[in-house]
Amino acid sequence: MKNMKRWFIAVFVLVGIMMFFVGCGKKGIEGEWVLVKEVTGTGETLSKKDLEKLGVSETYTISGENVHYVLEMSLNNKPIEIDFTLEDLGDGKYNFKAEDYTFATVTVKGDKMTYTAGQGETSSTMTFERQ
Repeated sequence: MKNMKRWFIAVFVLVGIMMFFVGCGKKGIEGEWVLVKEVTGTGETLSKKDLEKLGVSETYTISGENVHYVLEMSLNNKPIEIDFTLEDLGDGKYNFKAEDYTFATVTVKGDKMTYTAGQGETSSTMTFERQ
């Protein structure tokens, strides 16, 4: 009986360890992403609070190969919505594509997703967090 109890404890611990490591695997890109920071090409940093004060909200919802983008601005009566196709480039990098046009190449590290749009002083580096 004592050996059987040890065996059950060992199996329980082993299963717990396996579940821990499976749960710690890469999350990938799927999920909902919300804009939390924007850094302009001139060096200006806008925090989530700054963006809220400006009435700007950007969200990506990603499932499978589908990327749904929503931009809400206080200046617009209704949100701007665009659908893209996801292209996995490997190593945490992805393209958001509309037909043959690449809208953005994003990098995912854990629960952060970033990309830069534009060039030079007219560029913006966007940082999104997984919700």
